Amino acid sequence: MLEGVDRSRVLVAGDNGWGLFERAWLLVGVRRLFAWSYRYPEAVKRLTERIAEVKVGLT
Repeated sequence: MLEGVDRSRVLVAGDNGWGLFERAWLLVGVRRLFAWSYRYPEAVKRLTERIAEVKVGLT
């Protein structure tokens, strides 16, 4: 994809979207995420870990 880009002259940067918190609240809703963070912290931890795994895989 970038074979034709002269990297000595052009800065190439990428972005794979929002962070872990933003992805989590997009998936479950911000109010629910806050409630779950209090009631089910281990579930929220697993959710954010899984989001991180997917983001790393896309990078």
